[in-house]
This record gives sequence, C-alpha cells and structure tokens, in this order.
Amino acid sequence: SPLPPPPPPMTVDNALRLDGDITGDGGVLKTVLTPGSGASHPEPGDEVIVHYTGTLPAVPPAEPTVFDSSRGRDAPFRFKLGEGAVIKGWDIATKTMLKGEKAKVVLAPSYAYGDAGSPPKIPPGATLEFEMELIGWVSHKDLFGDEGVIKTVIAEGEGWERPLDLAEVQVNVEAYAVVARAGGNLKKGEVLFSGKQTFSLGRKECPEAWEKVLRDMKKGAKVKLVCDGKYAKPGPGTIYVPEDMFAAKLAYELELVGWLKVEDVTKDGGVVKKTLTEGEGWERPNDGARVTISAKLRVGDAAPFLVHENLSFKVNTGIVLDGLDRASQSMTKN
Repeated sequence: SPLPPPPPPMTVDNALRLDGDITGDGGVLKTVLTPGSGASHPEPGDEVIVHYTGTLPAVPPAEPTVFDSSRGRDAPFRFKLGEGAVIKGWDIATKTMLKGEKAKVVLAPSYAYGDAGSPPKIPPGATLEFEMELIGWVSHKDLFGDEGVIKTVIAEGEGWERPLDLAEVQVNVEAYAVVARAGGNLKKGEVLFSGKQTFSLGRKECPEAWEKVLRDMKKGAKVKLVCDGKYAKPGPGTIYVPEDMFAAKLAYELELVGWLKVEDVTKDGGVVKKTLTEGEGWERPNDGARVTISAKLRVGDAAPFLVHENLSFKVNTGIVLDGLDRASQSMTKN
C-alpha cells in the first residue's frame, strides 16, 4: 500500500513554518541551533528580548563580516513585535521562536534593507545572516509584566480618539469571580457587580489596571481583565468586592461607553474645564475680544446660586471672575 503523506510542517499563525524556509519564498531561511522551551510564541505587540549577531556572508575563503552584535555590547535588544520597529525578516523570524531558542536566520534583501541597503554598514541588495537568541518576552496581555493582570480584547471600538488624563469616562462594568478558594464566601462565576460606572482618569478613582487599559481604548471598545493577588483586592471603584472574599482571581469586563474631555486650564488645578458639548472650528477668543456666554455658578452638585444668560464682556480685562475669564478663553464657538 502507498505510504501515508508526510505530516504538515509545524507552523505559527497557520502560515509560517518554525524551521527551514519559513516564508515559503526563500526570503527567510531559519535553522534552529538550540531548541527552546515551552510551546508558546511571542505575539504581535509583545516586547521581545533578543541577543543577536549580524553578519554579511562572504564567498570562501573570505570570512563573514560582523556588522552589529548585541553580545558585543553585552546588552540584549528589546523591541515591540509586529509594529515595524525592526526589519521585516526579524518580525517574521522572531514570532516563530520559543523562549531560549537559538537560531541561524538568513534574510533575502527584500526582508532586510532592500535594494538601497543601509550605508555604510549594509551594502545595496545585501543578504544578511543573523544568529538570534530569544531570551524572552513581556506579553502585551500581561499589563504589569508579573502575570497579575491578563488582558483580552473583546471588541476594538471605533474611531481613533482615546480618553486623555482627567477625562470623565463612562464604563459598563461586569465583575465576577474566576476562581474561589475553598472556604471562601465567593463562588466561581459569582457576579459581584454589573452596571455603569463613571469616574475620572488620573485621580485614583478606579483600579490601576483599569486606568492603564482605558487610556488605550476607543469608544465602544471592550476588554476582559483577569486579576490575581494584589490586583484583585477591593479599592477605589470596586467597593463591591468583599474584604474577606478569599478569591484567587477576579475578572472585570470593561466597555468604554464614552467620555467627557476635561482640561486643567491653568495647569495647577485652579481652573478645570469639562467639555459638555463640542464647539465649532478651532478658533478661541484672544485678549480683548468680546465674548457672550451663558453661565451657571454652583457649589459641588448643589443647585446654581447664580445664573447669567448672554453675559457679555471683554476677555482678560478683569471684568469677570478670573476663573470664568480663563475658561472662556479656552472655548470655541457653540
């Protein structure tokens, strides 16, 4: 009977081989010199740490020329994988490697510096050879690099804007126990909270992990955070977490509904402006310009104690309260 077909080569991302002609076009040739450990590979967005020596191949008996080496500097090289921080062949080869793996990687010009090269060290159209060692990586999902908070993106969101410092964000939150220790008062999967929360960024009104992810989220984005140890303890914004919860892990699902922009106009906290409705254009009143505003003055959340409709004055002439003057100068026409 005919022999069974050979098994398909091991791949990463269902596209790249882990050894040999890993791109399938001869552009990136990889030979594993020392196998790595584990079964996971770095992913795009991870910060990878590598040692390398780069050489220009030569025709024997000439010796290859070393053009760069992290080992010569005794300092590993760090970069964000898949973000164009290095030559194309490096991004491709690195994501096929295991932790601790050493490999010889040969890059065709189209996966290195192309026809132009990188003078004076890399001539035009050069094929490059690297000996690479993947020391390790910090997962972009591991928020603090200690496996205390692992992030999973559920939805990317829309647009390009992200909330800045002091922004008042509105977030749909669901908090639940992932694992509960024996004898605890919390069961696995038990929902602790489900609803909308509003708080300001940069004022310690929510957990540190929330702050970190929300600053990088777009409107409508949704993430899941699995928190362990100190990151699962109750604190600002999570008063619904029991002090004696005995939970090994908590999960938070956060959906960024939207936010109001907040600006420290005077840069010292003296005048802080929250934008309720965006104005038109970009122009703002200069010194001496006459403005007309509507203003309501209140203390905290109390009812206004003074209301001005169509209050007209010249900017920066001392006619009105300095704070009102400063805020008016930072506004656009509504």
